[in-house]
Amino acid sequence: KTISGKMFEKAKALKAAGASSFSVANDFVNMAGLSANIADQVIKIAFGLDSASKAFGRMTGFGDQMAGTFQNVYATTAQVGASIDDAGKAMGALANNFSAFNPQAEKANEYMATNLVLLQKIGVDSVAAAKNMDFFSRAMGMSVKQATDMTRELAMMGTAMGVTASKMTSDFQKVSGSIAIYGNRIND
Repeated sequence: KTISGKMFEKAKALKAAGASSFSVANDFVNMAGLSANIADQVIKIAFGLDSASKAFGRMTGFGDQMAGTFQNVYATTAQVGASIDDAGKAMGALANNFSAFNPQAEKANEYMATNLVLLQKIGVDSVAAAKNMDFFSRAMGMSVKQATDMTRELAMMGTAMGVTASKMTSDFQKVSGSIAIYGNRIND
């Protein structure tokens, strides 16, 4: 049933239960206002996703082929207070700083961007985190998932040591070239 159909059913049930016409009409108007508010929010999100996707396309030259990824990243991270702009920043950071970025690798992009958004929410710069992912992938031979997970673990390791996740991520990014000689023994 549509929202309007459900509202009409509720109005009929209230009237049958003996509610006054004024009360039924008032409830109907309140439900209609709520429905309009929800519709407005859905429209704002749709326009926001479209706008972010087009801005990403202009920034990277990938056009709007990443719209589905934007939508999935936003939907996954909205419950932690992420915005469509946060998803756009994460996708831009990946496209410009992760050398193996492939616009066709939807699941990998979604996984990396979702983690970048979550890191943004604890103060980590997306560009520094994307560069760390690139380092782990290129220099250490890690898969996309491993590089993403290692970047997240590195940030969280900082908080366990009394250093902000942001500082840990940026400091690691600054010294990553010096530790590349250790190869995949970095975890040891």
